[in-house]
Amino acid sequence: MQTGKTVILDSQNGPTETGTGKLGKELIRAASTGSLKLVTELLTQKADVFFRDSDGFRAIDRARDNGHRAIVTLLQEAEKAAK
Repeated sequence: MQTGKTVILDSQNGPTETGTGKLGKELIRAASTGSLKLVTELLTQKADVFFRDSDGFRAIDRARDNGHRAIVTLLQEAEKAAK
């Protein structure tokens, strides 16, 4: 499957496409820790806002879970722009 997308193999549901993966792990890490400056920088570098970690969570999920409201808002806007 040569689509340029990151694929996670899910033992129950088969492969799950998670987006291009560009800077996805870094974006999730920055969102989790509440680094608004780094999230903003990664988004300007076209980080993949749809990338999912090994637990199936996106950056917006991690930011929401950790109470980083400004980052959630920023990621919501980035997701809308990317669609």
